[in-house]
Amino acid sequence: MTDYTIKHIENESRFIIINDANKEMGKLFYLLDGQDTLIIDSVVVNPAYGGKGLGSKLVTEALKYVKEKNYSVKSTCSFANKFL
Repeated sequence: MTDYTIKHIENESRFIIINDANKEMGKLFYLLDGQDTLIIDSVVVNPAYGGKGLGSKLVTEALKYVKEKNYSVKSTCSFANKFL
């Protein structure tokens, strides 16, 4: 698999995963409910990169962020619900 980097774009409430050519491979959108709850809204992976576990990597990264911030987490995304 191509090398990748996950970036948190906090001011846009999303995580993105990009390859070494700086092409976006997938993204996770979230909302903050009040001061301490993160709600995962959706996880989208570019079809060209599907089936490689990138969605799982995005959710895992978001859950690390939740833990670091001591937030609770909810999800309206059926894919992300598998991790909660």
